[in-house]
Amino acid sequence: MAVDKPIPRARKVPLSELVSLLAPTLGQEKAAEVVERATEELAVGSGPFDRREADMIVDKLAGAPSIVGIAARIVRKRASFTDEPAPQSPVPPSAASGPPSNSPDKRADIVNLLANGIGKEKSREVVEAACKKLGVTSLGDARTVNRVLEELATMPGQVGVTARFAKARFALRK
Repeated sequence: MAVDKPIPRARKVPLSELVSLLAPTLGQEKAAEVVERATEELAVGSGPFDRREADMIVDKLAGAPSIVGIAARIVRKRASFTDEPAPQSPVPPSAASGPPSNSPDKRADIVNLLANGIGKEKSREVVEAACKKLGVTSLGDARTVNRVLEELATMPGQVGVTARFAKARFALRK
């Protein structure tokens, strides 16, 4: 006789949670702006939202042909709006955090991710500056790469925008 798993209870999702899921890629202000605009367009109020409403908001944003859409598609892939705990990855935690520290430096990969938006020379310059500021000597693991990309994403103008795109593309590679 098979034992049925209990159906997870849907929980209410506050507006701030939807914003915080998008903020690492879009920045806090832009994330708040796009979530609020989507809630207005869908006429779902200002939250908290049930699972269906939260999914509708994320789906609406995922359809955007910009970094907003990319960020929302990542959120849609990773977020769960139920009380059920997130599924555990079958990969051991040490492997999930990226390659071991003696792996090849990913500096060239980051430069290439940024090069389409700001050029190769500027990419090298800003990656080196961010590494120096953070005290990073090697970009051998995913956690360190993310730290550098997060630092670059805080920069104003084209560098910050390009770094947020690069961060999303790097996350999709995992």
